[in-house]
Amino acid sequence: MTKPVERWSKVSIGAISMGQEIGISPLQLIALISTIANDGLWVAPRIVAGTVEPQSTPQTIPFSLAKAAA
Repeated sequence: MTKPVERWSKVSIGAISMGQEIGISPLQLIALISTIANDGLWVAPRIVAGTVEPQSTPQTIPFSLAKAAA
């Protein structure tokens, strides 16, 4: 994410072209690193509902929001 053009300084064009004056969220950074680790394949970030012991076939574990106790 870059600053709005109205807030650019005289050096912003040069700085942005070198990757400076650009901000990303921690989630975007994690997605970038995981894409590099997956040989360029982007996998959408997701919340893990749980883990299970490995089995011979893949399993899907649905995620559901637990309601807080009143």
